[in-house]
Amino acid sequence: MIVPMKEVTLLVYEDEKEEALSALRQWGLLHIKEREIPSGPGLLSLKEEQKIVEEALGIIKSLSLPSRNAPKRRKEENLSLVARRIIDLAKEKETLLSQQKAIEKDAAWYEEWGKVSLADVDYLKGKGIEIVLLRCRRRDLRSLEGLAYTILKKKGGTYLVAVFSEGSFRGVAGCQKEAWPQRSLEEIRREKHNILLRLDAISSEMNSEGELKLQLEAYLKELKRQEEWQRARANFSARDKIAFIQGYIPYDQQKSFSVLAQRHRWGVVISEPEDFSAVPTLVRNPWWIRIIEPVFKFMGTVPGYKEFDISLVFLFFLSLFFAMLVGDGGYGLVFLMASFLLQRKRKAPREFFMLMYVFSIATIIWGAISGTWFGYEKIAQLPFLRCLVVDRLNSFIADNQNFIMYMSFLIGAIHLSIAHLWRAVRFFPSRLSLGEVGWVGIIISVFFLAQKLVLGKALAPFVAYLFSLSLLLVAFFSRAEKNLIRSLFLTLQDLPLKIIGSFSDVVSYLRLFAVGYATVVLAQSVNGMAGEFSLTNVTTSFISALILFFGHALNVLLGIMAVIVHGIRLNMLEFSSHLGMQWQGREYHPFK
Repeated sequence: MIVPMKEVTLLVYEDEKEEALSALRQWGLLHIKEREIPSGPGLLSLKEEQKIVEEALGIIKSLSLPSRNAPKRRKEENLSLVARRIIDLAKEKETLLSQQKAIEKDAAWYEEWGKVSLADVDYLKGKGIEIVLLRCRRRDLRSLEGLAYTILKKKGGTYLVAVFSEGSFRGVAGCQKEAWPQRSLEEIRREKHNILLRLDAISSEMNSEGELKLQLEAYLKELKRQEEWQRARANFSARDKIAFIQGYIPYDQQKSFSVLAQRHRWGVVISEPEDFSAVPTLVRNPWWIRIIEPVFKFMGTVPGYKEFDISLVFLFFLSLFFAMLVGDGGYGLVFLMASFLLQRKRKAPREFFMLMYVFSIATIIWGAISGTWFGYEKIAQLPFLRCLVVDRLNSFIADNQNFIMYMSFLIGAIHLSIAHLWRAVRFFPSRLSLGEVGWVGIIISVFFLAQKLVLGKALAPFVAYLFSLSLLLVAFFSRAEKNLIRSLFLTLQDLPLKIIGSFSDVVSYLRLFAVGYATVVLAQSVNGMAGEFSLTNVTTSFISALILFFGHALNVLLGIMAVIVHGIRLNMLEFSSHLGMQWQGREYHPFK
């Protein structure tokens, strides 16, 4: 649920401002309301320092050093200077690597053209003899008649030619002039040696500085704490020796805050928020619903304060969509085992692994009732698994496709109807709730229409009456206008497009069938390809195993992509749009 918030105005004597901030930070439950974006040289320098430290930490992470505490002798290092030193070393390394590429390019030139002395070339040029290097094809060699030249090398169909010219050389038709390198062989060897030595020194120094990773991370946290303090301080306004600050607290913390205010003798006003757009959103749910939070964090979405907490509905339907889109109990077992092994080896939020367990079990259940285990029909015919298969959902019976499409439409109609019924409850007893009930009727009507157009089912006679009644409810009760005629006129302006949109939204749930069926077909195809190789010898058995492994691995990856692209979309776009979600909330971030 989205926790109701209370708006707080705190008043203190101006000279007690710092003490009040310390107490508020210690309490750690006040979300400070920023009336304006704080600025100033102190805040800007903190942000700049944070960027430097973050950049240095990014460089350290790229070194793949093991995390460990720094040696005791380095604990007193100036971490700001360390961060800058790491960045300078990284920039120097990048410059040296760029120079090394240029040197290697010149070295490759000598390998192609031979060991030439640039000093001799310059000496001849001083005597009026210029050596010009050309790349010529065989037919272009005729153009060199009358010139002093020698063929140095033949490389495929190209001839490397050196022309000796007195005075300016205008070139030869068809031949490409080659530039001389910038360095001699001796210079190349010397510079390359120096660069390698410096790169080794930089690598050693960066590894040494990288040992301070934990200290730098702690330093970055401290900088962020200082920035938050400065931002809070900037929002503590003062007038006539009285300072005040505003913010928001959860409704169930009023008593705790009042006790805190009495202890410090603050003046406090606690009221209901007036500007809901400024109120932060705090979502508080039982642990078994909180497992969906990693998905919201992945998408970076926060509901508005006066919007809906769709966590429970999102969790249920995304689990169902995951199962139908992946569509294979064998893959569900793979996800289950992978999640178990990763949880033992990796440190990650507990909610993520619990969510993966739910998704995996849902997929295993769907695979069991649809008889799909790695796309191999005979597995589902085993005695224990056979009794779990629901005949109407069996993936290997072609006649079931229409029923699964019907199920997809039904899931869509239920999903979208929940959205409008939820809005109807929110609006009750306002007449707007009748408009939402009308939209439920329209959703049900377009559900039957989708069956007729896609599956060829006859349209029941009551659908026309249901649609007509629903249309009247939507037309007259979808707006809060006092004048019903004006409300009707405003609603009818975009009602046809909304109805068409509702139809397309219901039909879009067909992707559950299409993608899930594609998973089964691809798994069958992989099994068929692997089955074409005999298992009588090691070579063909190995090829068959490779086909099975990579084919099913590809299918699993496509299933994961399908969940991200289609499963999350059905919740975040179709369902959320019918619920009227804008996802423009700001997360509750208390000063602590």
